[in-house]
Amino acid sequence: MKRDLAYVVHSDPIIAQRLTRALRAANFEVSSMTTLGEAECVVSERQFDLPDAILTPLRDMESGDSILIRLFGSNPLMEQIPLVVIASAGAEERRRALRLGLLGVVAPPYDDEEVTLTTKLAIDKHRHDQALFGTMSQLSVADLLQTAEVGRRSGTVSFQHDGEKGRVWLLDGRVIAAQIQGGIEGKEAVYEIAIWETGTFEAAFGSV
Repeated sequence: MKRDLAYVVHSDPIIAQRLTRALRAANFEVSSMTTLGEAECVVSERQFDLPDAILTPLRDMESGDSILIRLFGSNPLMEQIPLVVIASAGAEERRRALRLGLLGVVAPPYDDEEVTLTTKLAIDKHRHDQALFGTMSQLSVADLLQTAEVGRRSGTVSFQHDGEKGRVWLLDGRVIAAQIQGGIEGKEAVYEIAIWETGTFEAAFGSV
C-alpha cells in the first residue's frame, strides 16, 4: 500500500527534524526542506510526485517564502495540496490561520501524535471534499497522467475540450479504461485525449 507523502518546509532544522521524525514513525514518507537548495533537489527528483500534505509555518505562506514558491512553480497542481500550519507559540497565529481558512494547525511543543493526527485529518478532508482541477494549457494531459502514474493514484480524470468530453480511469497510476463521449473507447480514446492541448480537467483520486 502506498504511504502518504508529506513535505516538511521549515527554515529551522531542529523543528523540521522533529516533525519529520514524528511523521515517519507514523509510516509517512517524508521529504524535508530547510533551504531553497534542498527544495530544488526535491523538485528535480519528484517533479511529478505530488505530496499529500505540506507542513509549513504561516509566516512563510504569508510572505511568499522562496521554498514554497519553488514548490508551487514545479507543478500547477501543487497549490491545491492541503497545508498544515506549523505555528509558533501564542494564540494569535492560530487565529490568523483560521481567518485564512486553514484548519490544520500544530503548535509547540509539536507533540508527535498531534502532528500525525492533524496531518492525517487534513489529507482525509482534502480527499473527501476536493477534486484536483486545472487547464490543459497549465498542465498537459501527458504530464497529468505521469503525475498520477508516479504517485500511483487511483480514480478518474474528466476532460473537456472544444465541446468534447472524455474520461480516463486509473488504478495505481495505470490507465485501465478511457472513453470519449460519442463512442470512442480504450486506447483510441487515450490517444485522442492525449493530443488535446486546450480545455479543462478535473481529477477525482480515491477509488475506482
